[in-house]
Amino acid sequence: MLLASGPRRFTEIKCTVNGISQRMLTLCLRGLERDGLIKRTVHSVMPPHVEYSLTPLGQSLTEPVMALGG
Repeated sequence: MLLASGPRRFTEIKCTVNGISQRMLTLCLRGLERDGLIKRTVHSVMPPHVEYSLTPLGQSLTEPVMALGG
């Protein structure tokens, strides 16, 4: 699980997940956020950036997902 090791920026996630389009990654991240598994944090620095991290619920699923080979 990519976010298990800490927060990641959108571009970091996109570079790690081979072959995913920007639109598909955006849709997946929105769904995970809607379901309470990840948190989206907007940093108001220059230049502004967004980080994604696991919520406590998402963290609780790390071990079971890894056991499935994820």
